Amino acid sequence: MKKILYIALIVFTMLCTVIFGANINVEVTHASSQAVETKAEEYLNTFLSINNADMNAVLQDRRPGTTGEKQAALNIYTMFAINTAFSNFENVEDASTEMGVQPFQFTSYITGLSSVSNNLRFIKKSSISDNKKVIIGASYDNSPYYDEDTKTYTDNVTSSGKVATLLYIADLINGLTSELMFDIEIVFFGAGTNGYAGAYSYMDKMSAKEIDNTLLFINLDQITLGQNLYMYVNEISSHQENYLLDILKSTNIKITDFNSITTLNSNYSGKFNYSHRGLEGNNIAFMEHGITSVNFFTGYFEKIGERAEFEGKTSIIKTKDDNYTYVEENYDFSNLALVANAVINIVTSDSLLYNMTKNKSSSAWLNFWTNPKYPIMFMIIICLLFSLIYIAIYYNNKKKSETIIAEKGVDGLMREINKLDKEIDDESKK
Repeated sequence: MKKILYIALIVFTMLCTVIFGANINVEVTHASSQAVETKAEEYLNTFLSINNADMNAVLQDRRPGTTGEKQAALNIYTMFAINTAFSNFENVEDASTEMGVQPFQFTSYITGLSSVSNNLRFIKKSSISDNKKVIIGASYDNSPYYDEDTKTYTDNVTSSGKVATLLYIADLINGLTSELMFDIEIVFFGAGTNGYAGAYSYMDKMSAKEIDNTLLFINLDQITLGQNLYMYVNEISSHQENYLLDILKSTNIKITDFNSITTLNSNYSGKFNYSHRGLEGNNIAFMEHGITSVNFFTGYFEKIGERAEFEGKTSIIKTKDDNYTYVEENYDFSNLALVANAVINIVTSDSLLYNMTKNKSSSAWLNFWTNPKYPIMFMIIICLLFSLIYIAIYYNNKKKSETIIAEKGVDGLMREINKLDKEIDDESKK
């Protein structure tokens, strides 16, 4: 009987470890070439039309469904159409996407009304990919700062920085001379600040075969400002996570543990009933379908229980100072270059295809725990298991009692009980 209880305890402990296991994340050291940083800033300048005052004014407010968001999409699309830096990319064409544009509807958090946005999809195909692909994405909309005095919106460069970085990553991938073993798809998601509507719409339109052929999704989140850069991989420990961390270790990127800080997110509408830093990005839509997902973001999370973005400093993120001019004068754009280098190191790894498909079934754990029916069924099974153990103990003791009564009578049974009580007392006194 002790063996049964011991095995049950081990099983329960293993399940808890799998479900609530620690998540290892990456802190990127701030060492990169000035050339890479400059190129990333150039793309930021181009995306925001810094040298065109009228266009720049329109792009300051890129809230989902606005004229600014539509103009931002047009700017990105035009860059891919005419810039030779993206000449090896094609517009994606499928049932949901025409000439690289994937339209979708969403309900606005601001107005409560139905609105329209677009995902922009570009792909660099490989002749030896066998339809396998890696997806790299970022949202191009924003949550601008609104000045009550001037009644104007100001773009937060923390939102536009990820777009610039994704443009630069596409530039670097475009120039790769060696053919990869998989296709690379670049996706600019619309309505990201509206519950990751673009990412969820994208996933809703993917077939089961396309999902299975997706090796990895890399999301660029808030990366422009922040004391540290982190890489978050999935919600449970996996072979893929360890492999990606090893790639960054091999390029002398400092590794640190990232302790998930659970926070409520009233705008979250996915399969999870909780959220924390790392999950708060487009990557969550891909994770819910069992795709290995990476999220790059910044912050300062070294002290357990604290969510300070900067140590000993005041965060300017999403304030009036979170704009291109102020950041250019007072900070640098090294984070953008660091993320670009990290992504390129990952996608050019010789063994990425093998390692992203190895033990991929482990990602099914996430789908299991995000399906509301399965945890309930699991708890029912656990309750039945413990009920069976209780019944077995009960009937085992009952049989022993009946045997003692048959052999020694009621008095004999009482002597056995007193003897057992005495042994328990003696053990407790030791």
